Amino acid sequence: VICIDDGVKQLDLLRNHIQNQIFSRIDFKYTKKQPDKAKLLRSKLESSIIIWDKYRVSYCDLETIHLTDEQDRLSFIQECLVNLTKTRIEDLRLLQINI
Repeated sequence: VICIDDGVKQLDLLRNHIQNQIFSRIDFKYTKKQPDKAKLLRSKLESSIIIWDKYRVSYCDLETIHLTDEQDRLSFIQECLVNLTKTRIEDLRLLQINI
């Protein structure tokens, strides 16, 4: 179990906000005129969220297998979570613009 610090929690709040904006944009742009496309886009976004969350945790945990000191390991995981989350936020912002 990975304990998430306040910095990661704040980034997760921002990430969730952007994801919600993308859902809203999909609804606004496609639901009335192209409901099948809206459903497909929502489904793909939901899947990507679930998969990315699992990836982030497992990747950061795996990257620490060489560390033996628990404090070093926790610090590395926190930094890794922050870096991956910042990258994801930027990716979501680009997606938001292109939908």
